[in-house]
Parts: sequence; C-alpha cells; structure tokens
Amino acid sequence: MLKGFHADVEPAVLGIGMQAIVSVRLRRQNADEVSAFLDHMKPMREVANIFHVTGANDFIVHICVRDTAHLKQVVVETFSSFPEIGHLES
Repeated sequence: MLKGFHADVEPAVLGIGMQAIVSVRLRRQNADEVSAFLDHMKPMREVANIFHVTGANDFIVHICVRDTAHLKQVVVETFSSFPEIGHLES
C-alpha cells in the first residue's frame, strides 16, 4: 500500500533564500485567541509549519522567506499586527 510520496525541491528555485523559526506568545491563553492566531496563519504563503507548544511560548512557526528584508516584513509588519500576539522572537 502506498501511503504517500516525497519530493525534494531546491528552496532557491521557489524563491526561498532563507528559513526562520518564530516563537510566538499569545496575549491570553484561551480558545478564541488560539483560533484567531491560527486563522491569521493559515493563508500566509510564508508559513511552512506551525507547532502548538507548551512552556514560555505558545507556538513555534517555521517560515520560508526570500531574504532578511522579507523576514522583517513578515515578522515585524505582519505578525506584530495580529492583536492576539503578545511577544515574538525569531
């Protein structure tokens, strides 16, 4: 039985020059804040993976961007505009 397949794609071919991990802490720990955050993340092309974690942060987000300017745009301009986010680190 075939359960899946794997494609090994060179990131640069897709315009990805850099990958980053962003730690996200929400303002409040409740279902509405988690849902709102996930709703913001789902349509973002730069988001490769989202991990809901415990500890000091609530989420670890793996993003793929073109360069440092694009990273700044995604983290500083986009992520920080979401009202449910209290703290970011990349």
